[in-house]
Amino acid sequence: MERNVINRFGSLIGYPTGCDGIFTHGGTAGNLTAMLAARQVKTDYNIWEDGVKEIKRPGYMISEQAHYSVGRNVKIMGLGEESIVKVPVDRHFRMRTDLLEEIKTVAEKKGIRIISVVASSCSTATGSYDDLEAIADFCEKHD
Repeated sequence: MERNVINRFGSLIGYPTGCDGIFTHGGTAGNLTAMLAARQVKTDYNIWEDGVKEIKRPGYMISEQAHYSVGRNVKIMGLGEESIVKVPVDRHFRMRTDLLEEIKTVAEKKGIRIISVVASSCSTATGSYDDLEAIADFCEKHD
């Protein structure tokens, strides 16, 4: 049943038959699922099975306006407070994408390897949308 519903929703937004997805019971679980997937994909070994063994700690760049669950999820994954790399927001509460390069460089100097940027679309507190295109360009540039 889940696959049928996912295919139906996918077709409504233009995806081909056979698209895939995951349902969760809420945004917090959805955020954790996405962050775990990013951690697994962007780690050169099976971090799920082997645990964190990198010299450079995996880090997540998040907006100062990110939902509370995003920072909490980093801690749930056992990565600690230092793996939460906050990005300031502009006067409209959107992530300051003009600072991504600088913040990434500072994080790397602290021994943190950025593996993901968590964008808000829209934030719970303000309803603001981060610039997803600029964030996607930054992520693509840095793999």
